[in-house]
Amino acid sequence: MRHKLVQREAELGAIERLLRGALRGSGGALLVEGPPGIGKTSLLRVAVTRARALGLEARAARADDFEGRLPFAIAHQLFEPTLRRMADEYARDLLSGAAPRHEAVLGLYEHAVRLADSQPLAVVIDDAHHGDDPSLEWVRFMLPRLPALPIAVILVVRRPGGEGFALDFVDEAGVEALVLSALGDAATGALLRAEVGVAADPAFARSCRTATAGNPLLLSELARIVVSERMAPTAENAGAVAEPISPRLNRVVAARLRRLPPA
Repeated sequence: MRHKLVQREAELGAIERLLRGALRGSGGALLVEGPPGIGKTSLLRVAVTRARALGLEARAARADDFEGRLPFAIAHQLFEPTLRRMADEYARDLLSGAAPRHEAVLGLYEHAVRLADSQPLAVVIDDAHHGDDPSLEWVRFMLPRLPALPIAVILVVRRPGGEGFALDFVDEAGVEALVLSALGDAATGALLRAEVGVAADPAFARSCRTATAGNPLLLSELARIVVSERMAPTAENAGAVAEPISPRLNRVVAARLRRLPPA
C-alpha cells in the first residue's frame, strides 16, 4: 500500500538539497531510518520521482533476506541493464562474480562514475540493512568520494534495536541521518482525511493515533477499516477505534516471524 506522505517536510527538504547538489557536481548521501510502516519506502519513492523530474538518472534497488546471501545482488539490481549492454569480458565478470572482489568493487565504482559523467546519478537502496557485503563495500568505497561527484546516494534502513548494524561505516562517514518519527495529531488528521475522504474530528484522530502509535501504515490500515465499516470519524465514535487487525497485516507479521529464530 502506498499510504499518504505527511509530516515529512524536513526530510523532503534534505532530499531536495542532496539531489540539487548532485546536479551541481557535488554529491553526497543520506540515511533514512525508522521502524516498519513509518513511511521509509514511501519517502524513497518520492525521492526517485523527484530525482527523475530534476533530470538525474535514478537507479533503485531493494535488498532482502534472500538476496543478502548473494554477492553483488544490490549491484545487479542497480546496474545489470547497462552492464549487460557492455559486451566486454570484464563486464561479464562483474555480473557473474568471476572478477576478484576488490576489482569488482572498483569496477562498479568506475561504472557508476561513467554513468554520472553522462547524466547526474541518484542511487537509492531500500532495506539496505539486508544488503550483501560486496555491494555494501562498494557503497562504503563511494561515500568519501561523493562530494566530488554528481552522485546522490540514499540508503533506507530499519535500525535493529540492541543488535550489530551492518552499515556502521555510514555513521563513521558522517552521513546525515533522517530518523522518521511517528505522526502527530495534525498529520494523523491529514492522513485520515486523505484516506477516508472527510475531515476527522480531533478526538477521533487522537484515538486513531493512540491505537496505531502514529504509524502511517497502521493508520492507513485503520482508515480502510473505518471506510469498510462505514464508521463516521466523529467524536462520538472515538471510543470505538481499536488497534487495526487486517488480513494483510497478519500476512506481513507472519512472514517476518517465520524468518526469526524460535527465541
